[in-house]
Amino acid sequence: MGRPGATVPPAPVRKAAAPTPGVPGPVTVGTAPKPAPARATLPGAAPTGRSQSGLSNGAQGTTRTAVPNTGRRTNPPAPAAVAAPYRPDPAAVRAAEAQAAAARERENERPDIEFYIGAKADSVVGQGDAFGRFSNTFGGGAEAGFEIYGIELYGDALILGSEQYYFTLQVGFDMDFAPVDNVRLSVGAFTGPMFFLFPRQEVESASLTPQQREALLASGFSEDTLNSLLKAYDDAADEEADLNRLAVGYNLLRLRLALEYLAAPFAILGVHATGSYHYLISGDDVGADLKYRAIQDVERGRELTPEQSDLLREATGARPLNVDNVGGLNLQAGVYFRLVL
Repeated sequence: MGRPGATVPPAPVRKAAAPTPGVPGPVTVGTAPKPAPARATLPGAAPTGRSQSGLSNGAQGTTRTAVPNTGRRTNPPAPAAVAAPYRPDPAAVRAAEAQAAAARERENERPDIEFYIGAKADSVVGQGDAFGRFSNTFGGGAEAGFEIYGIELYGDALILGSEQYYFTLQVGFDMDFAPVDNVRLSVGAFTGPMFFLFPRQEVESASLTPQQREALLASGFSEDTLNSLLKAYDDAADEEADLNRLAVGYNLLRLRLALEYLAAPFAILGVHATGSYHYLISGDDVGADLKYRAIQDVERGRELTPEQSDLLREATGARPLNVDNVGGLNLQAGVYFRLVL
């Protein structure tokens, strides 16, 4: 140890020996510098210590831009949610359709009590002498009726020629269907009478051909008896002419199909078709049967022979009413316009 206050000379500095060619130099044992600790970086940022956008070369130097380090790791943003396509609930759709159908039925259904009047144009054809007497098969007319709780009573009248009229009065029921809005399909069954009215036609007086008169006189008729019979026939000619103006029938069953458009709550436009099975008797048939019965009375009082009866029936047009010939079919179809009251 030196004395206090004495100056310690510096240690001598060794100079490294010059390397000898071909001989490896001394190995310096030491500690390698520790690498800088790694820094956390944000996604997409440049590596630690170097900025992708902050590099510049000047005088062979490098300028580094520091990246802030928050010390926390951040997650990438979640993708935006995509809305699923709208799919209605099948139960809700069925319920809405049922409500719409119920509303349509309420709109198209008939009220409990309904009165109506209207105009119509129909074509009418049928079996029987009365239908054959019409000058036309197509004509116009009117109708009126009412319905109460499904039971309908209606009547119509048509003009089918000069002073030629056709009337019906029907009662029955029908069922309505509403396939679409403001349209109504009706199916019904009815029954009721029908009436025919024709112009008056004078009945020809009973006349006998010379051959018929000679035959009756030869069979035992006297001239006075024969003339009195013919006079009685002529006296009833006026009544027979009035009777011949009429025909009466009854529709045992009338089926009706109608398609109606509700133009307004109080106006209906429709088309219809009906088919009926009827019994029909004309005034001519009734008059001929009455004459036939009168001749039968003469036969019982005078004991006429079958030959005399046939001659007398032929002269007066007498014939029995054949019930088998009163039945037949009739068809009616056309268009109509109704006002509901």
